Amino acid sequence: MQASEEEEEEEEEEEEEEEEEEEEEEEEEEEGGGGGGRRRRRGSSRRRRSSSSSSSSSSSSSSNNSNIFWTCDVTGWSDMNLLFLSVTSTVLCIVVAFALKYLSLLRWISGHAYVLSKRKDHFSILEVLDLFKNVKPFPISCQKGWKIHSYGHGHRIWFTFLTFPHNVNAPSIKVYGVFDCVRSSSQALLQVLRDIGQTCEWKPGVISSSYTHNLTSHEVPVTARGLPSMPVQVDCVKEEKLCRSESKFALEYQDPWFTENVVATVSVEFKRFWHREDNGICWLLQMNERLQTCEFYLIQPVAEVDRCLVSVVTWSRANASMHANNPSILLSSLDEYISLRRLQKTPLTTITLPQDITGSDMESTDSSQGHDSFTQDTPLLKKVRNFILDRNSSSSGPGSNDRSAQDHKVVLKRYSSILKYGHTEDTTSKASFPADENLASNGSKGFTPLFTSETTSEHVEGAAGAAHPSLKRSISDGFALKQSRKMNREMSDLAEMIKEHHSDESEEVTDSEAEYDDELDAKAPPSGDPLSPEDLRIAGFKTLSNQSAADVLAEAMRASNIDLELTPEEQAESSGGWLFSSFEKNIVVLKKLQKNDSTVQSYIGKGFVLAPPKTVWDAVRNPRTRFTYDDTTKKVDIVETLDRTLKIVYFYHESQQFLMKESCDMCILHGERQDGEKYVLTYSSVEHDNCPVTQGVTRAKFLPSGWIIEPARQDNKVYSIVTYLMQIDFGGQPGSRSSLPFQDMISRYPLSIADLQQYLKPAVQMLRRKSLY
Repeated sequence: MQASEEEEEEEEEEEEEEEEEEEEEEEEEEEGGGGGGRRRRRGSSRRRRSSSSSSSSSSSSSSNNSNIFWTCDVTGWSDMNLLFLSVTSTVLCIVVAFALKYLSLLRWISGHAYVLSKRKDHFSILEVLDLFKNVKPFPISCQKGWKIHSYGHGHRIWFTFLTFPHNVNAPSIKVYGVFDCVRSSSQALLQVLRDIGQTCEWKPGVISSSYTHNLTSHEVPVTARGLPSMPVQVDCVKEEKLCRSESKFALEYQDPWFTENVVATVSVEFKRFWHREDNGICWLLQMNERLQTCEFYLIQPVAEVDRCLVSVVTWSRANASMHANNPSILLSSLDEYISLRRLQKTPLTTITLPQDITGSDMESTDSSQGHDSFTQDTPLLKKVRNFILDRNSSSSGPGSNDRSAQDHKVVLKRYSSILKYGHTEDTTSKASFPADENLASNGSKGFTPLFTSETTSEHVEGAAGAAHPSLKRSISDGFALKQSRKMNREMSDLAEMIKEHHSDESEEVTDSEAEYDDELDAKAPPSGDPLSPEDLRIAGFKTLSNQSAADVLAEAMRASNIDLELTPEEQAESSGGWLFSSFEKNIVVLKKLQKNDSTVQSYIGKGFVLAPPKTVWDAVRNPRTRFTYDDTTKKVDIVETLDRTLKIVYFYHESQQFLMKESCDMCILHGERQDGEKYVLTYSSVEHDNCPVTQGVTRAKFLPSGWIIEPARQDNKVYSIVTYLMQIDFGGQPGSRSSLPFQDMISRYPLSIADLQQYLKPAVQMLRRKSLY
């Protein structure tokens, strides 16, 4: 269409040009005339033809050029569009990439890694525990990716980001942690952490705590040596915490008439997991899955005795930066509680008032206030005054405050009765503690070692004195408090047996030797024939076993005379060197203060086992059952059986701390003795040809040690009171008590009573089933 229009325009232009040329020729003819005019016409006609041809050619060429230029313009415009679009898209991609990178960096700093897949912000306590197990963020240091966040409360506060290894969709979490060395053993510190009765003593902001319900313990895989480990303990607790309300608009008015005695609190439930590993490391994880907050405590033993390294790691999903100081606050408060709880404090018994203050002055003190508090404070001050006057005058009628104080002392006094079991009927005891006579008279009713009800009479309230403060804080939990109320109601026949041994100790040894002499006379060959060397050898071992039994009973007697109200120096002086060490797993643990030139390590534990004495005796007298209550035992060999009650036994132990493994062995005389209902098992070091000293293994020397198993009755059921005495010399440098070898291993030996109780639970259930048929 465009070409046809252009041709028409060209034809019209040619016609106009021809008309103009004709007009010009006519004018020239009029001026010139003749033949010249004709020649001009022919020339003009030629010119017209040439011009027309040239114009046609020019028009065609111009049309072709215009078409070429148009196609070139269209092609250039499309290339420009493509270039513009490519540049624009490239710029947009770069901007989007930088924006995503910036957002990812911001979210990584805030503790939430940016992911393009589905997110998961809610974690369970098992997922968090698996995170600590697989990531292994300990020890807290730069080598493990930790960075110092700040410094507060005497600790460096670190932070790091932990990524869940088995959940790629989960974001990283930002955790804060601190660590410090605490003056306590790892087991004792774990006991403090899991004991909700002590939570209010050390944890800031917690007013009260209670158990909500107990969960089933989680079993752990069987170890390489084929012995099952203790299960991971689980429970649920509720903590009543202070609620700090914040005003949204910073306009808060507190009326003292309404808010003076009002404390806002909030209840938070936590699920807790805790466990003690085979190498002595303890841990506890506490988490609230609804609020997504958790606290992880890692307790690692160190080379020094009664010290451990504690690491505290906390995480909170909401406002993580606001909770950065939480681990430092928790660790500082816990360290202060541990360091101050065993201080020897002088009790405040009275407050001396100025002499010029009279009763009328005290009653009119608050008369200017004009509040109802006048009628409330006056009786209170009267009670305080009467209480102080009654204490100063040694009045016999205690007030309400006296009664509560005496109740508290009775609870504490019952723990010392574990050590003084069976000695409340001594003459001196009756003279010193007249109220204990009444308790002893009720001994026929028995006792309840672990599950007693709270029954306290008027005589019991006035009987007990103030117990040692450290014993008070070693109470494990609420049911252990109930246990202490009936510990003095013990079996009178066992008390008489121990009292007999205390009064006639030398006669007992003499009688034993006399009995053995009679046995030798019966076994001796006819008169005139000398004894064989083997008979003399067995006789020597028999004498050594009897002497060890007498020494074990004597040491247990001396340890039971400890007075927890005295200072450690006075305790050692009155009990032959024994000091109170701890109260763990319902076991009272004592240690003996040795001389500076001695390397002997002595510990004694005493507690109850819910099984008959015969059942406990059968488990203890078998050397091969030692694996069940002593996890350091790796090998047991009965080298020689001398007779029915004497054996030569070889024990091999391994103790592992951090990356260092120590081993020791011992060759002992394993002696058995039964006095009525009392069972005594003794250990004494001997030399034997089949027990040579192994290179690289420490040969331990056993001083008189062993077990004492005594019966105790309650509700027609017989239980056992077990005493475990260990006196071992591993050598070392005299005078350096803090660096004696295997000290951590032997300090845990008294707790074998609790492990023995755990082992005997199936046996107790079997006996109960048999009693029903």
